[in-house]
This record gives sequence, structure tokens and C-alpha cells, in this order.
Amino acid sequence: MSAPRCRHPATIAPELLLGWTEPSGRHAPRAPIWDDSEDHLVTIAPTGAGKGVSCAIPALLNWPGPAIVIDPKGEAFHVTARHRRAMGQRVHVLDPFQVTDTPSDSLNPLDLLQPSSDFAADDACTLAGLLCDGVRFARDPYWDDRACALIIGLILFVLREQSVPNSLSEVRYIINAPQDEHAVIAANLRQENEPEISAAAAILRLNHNTYNGIISTAAAHTSFLRSGPVAESIGSSTISLDAIRDGTPLTLYLIIPPEKLQSHGRLLRLWLGMMLTTLTRRRHIPSIPTLLLIDEAAQLGHLDQLLTAVTLLRGYGVKVWTFWQDLTQLRELYPRAWQTLLNNCRTQQYFAPASPAAAEQLHDYLSGSQPRSLLDLKPSQALFSRTGLRPHLIRPANYLRDPIFAGRFDPNPFHATHLHPVLSVTPMQHTAI
Repeated sequence: MSAPRCRHPATIAPELLLGWTEPSGRHAPRAPIWDDSEDHLVTIAPTGAGKGVSCAIPALLNWPGPAIVIDPKGEAFHVTARHRRAMGQRVHVLDPFQVTDTPSDSLNPLDLLQPSSDFAADDACTLAGLLCDGVRFARDPYWDDRACALIIGLILFVLREQSVPNSLSEVRYIINAPQDEHAVIAANLRQENEPEISAAAAILRLNHNTYNGIISTAAAHTSFLRSGPVAESIGSSTISLDAIRDGTPLTLYLIIPPEKLQSHGRLLRLWLGMMLTTLTRRRHIPSIPTLLLIDEAAQLGHLDQLLTAVTLLRGYGVKVWTFWQDLTQLRELYPRAWQTLLNNCRTQQYFAPASPAAAEQLHDYLSGSQPRSLLDLKPSQALFSRTGLRPHLIRPANYLRDPIFAGRFDPNPFHATHLHPVLSVTPMQHTAI
């Protein structure tokens, strides 16, 4: 580990508490390990390892800048929202399934597009890609490709047609309309002098078999928008994409409960894709990076935008922290780029593997450079790796017991109400990485 660098604890800096050094002696104090870099982070932790207690929640209780949080259970929102407001953050929550019992905000994906923009068709293609990419409903790619073309054309149509609601719900409504209505809609689409809209009109006028195949595929791609609360969450926006782009003090929690991730994972992909597209439109770097916390990253499926985030967004003032259950998830979702994802996360944290196979895989990834005994982690330990440094053991942070977080957090509905014993920490010791 690099030599400790001391500074007064009252210094305000965009930093994350990653854990505590292992004491060199029985009575030696532990020193906090801070990450005050602009680099990305990755944590590999099996279910139940405590990544919320040790990583996501401590980050939100300390990070002074804007944050976007994928928070499946609403746990981070319950614990940290009050303190984020006290820090001067405007707090929003997208929670259509009412996990938090808090009225959900709404964010219209069509806010990504400007009707008069020369790039509206390109932006519609990006948005349609978020709806269609990563999920194939037919063996022949023709059906998915044509369904995506239909969705692109309909997005542009509802964006520019003032007589219809400006939302993806209207796109889904048109797709699911009866065939005789499609004939009328196609006539309206043909009046628009734009190739993508004309292509959508042509699809709605195809022969019976081809028409049915494309319509059913497009309906499948938009089926997750079926419920009223979901439709409301993508209706008229209560969240400003401009504020997110500009790095204003804003914290946004994105909540899809675990039991809905299978059926509505594409909604989460849509939200995250919107965030990443917005952040790449920055024309200046904010004074404090936007912290992007992506819990259960594997539930998003393969997402090209995530590769973009980890490989490029550092230059846009975005600090990405992703969480995975094991290395297998990375390898299966990104078979050609999983090492690229890891290599672009200069700070890596590994909790105790859940099985001998996972331990073996981790040992192999570390090139066998460490003794296998190092992977015999206790529940109170984690393996910490920083580019240029040998992996070593640390004590993960714990917002319930670490004195730095006292008074900052609210009760966690997923944990017992009693607190863990508070650690004794020498406040002037400050180890930065």
C-alpha cells in the first residue's frame, strides 16, 4: 500500500470511504482508506456479502456531488435520502412499483430528442436501441430489425405530431392498435416527409404474414410499458435532463424491485441508457464528478452504454462504480470485453467468494500472483486491489458501526434495528489511494 497521506478530516473533497487498513498490531488503530481519484471502481460480492452496508450506502452518505443510483430494493433511498437533502442535493426517485411508498417522479425518454434538431432521427435510433438491443424475440434478425425500424419511425411521428401524446406509451398504443386503424395511421405517417417515418408507414401496410411478424415483435419490445404506473413514470417529466447533464446537486434513485427485474429489466436499461446519453452530451466538466452507482449490473443484460461509461465517461466527469456477484457474470455478458471493463476500473474490491469455484476463478484472474490463503476471506474482510499495487486485505466500511457515519443515516428496513459495535478509529489518520 502507498504511504499514508495525512490531511485534516474537515477537508471537503469528493471522496469515497472504501474501508480500513488491517491493524499491524493488536492495539493498533485502523486508518481509513479513501478514494479521492476520478477513476472508476468495481466490486465483486456474492449475494448477502454486505455490499450495500459497506459500499453503496457509505458512498451516498459521504459523496458531496451529484449521484445516480440503481437501487433495486429501495434500500439506499430509505437510508440516505434525508442526508442527501441535508447535503444540499435535490432528491428524485423513479419508483413506479412503489417500493419506497414515496410518490414516484417521472422522466420522459423523448426528452432526449428535440423535434427541430438535425439529429432527431439519430437520437430516435439511440432510444429505439435501448428498447430493442439486448433482447431478441426471433431467430431471424429481420423481425427484430424491422420492429426497431417501426419503433424509430413512430418515435419521430409522436415527437412531431402535436395531436398525439408525446410519449413512448403512445408509441406502444399505436403498435398494438387494430390493423384497420394501422391503415389510417399509415396514411398520416406518409404525410411526413422523413425517411424513417415513411419506412414505418410502409411496415404498417405490408402483407398479412410479414405485417403480423413485425407487429408482434415490436409489441414484445415495448410490452414492459403495459402497466399504468410504468406509463406514468415515463410521462411528463418531473426531472430535468439538463440538470443531470450540467452536474447540478441532484441525486436520482432508480428502483425496480428484484422480482420485476426479469420482466422490467428493459425499463432499467432505458433509464440508465438515458442517463449515459445525457452525460455524454456534456460540453464542460463539473467541479465534482457525477457518481454513478450500478448495483446488480448483470440484471441489465449486455449494455453497450455500460462499456461506453466505463471506457469513456471519466473524461465527461462521471465516476462509475459497478457491482457484480462474481466474475462469471462479467465473462458471460461481455465475453470479448470483460477484461476491458475491469482494466478500466483502477480500484477493485472483492468480497469473500461464495464457492471454491468462484475463489479459483478469482485466483486465476489475479494471475496466481497471490497465495491462495489470501482468498480465505473472513466475512469482515475484503480483498482490495489498486492499479500498480499488490492486492491486500482491508476491513470494508460499515455505515452502521463506523463513527464517521453517526447521525447521517435513517433506519434500513432490510436490517435489524440494533447497531453494530462502533469501531475505535484515530480521526487524524487518513490513507488516500
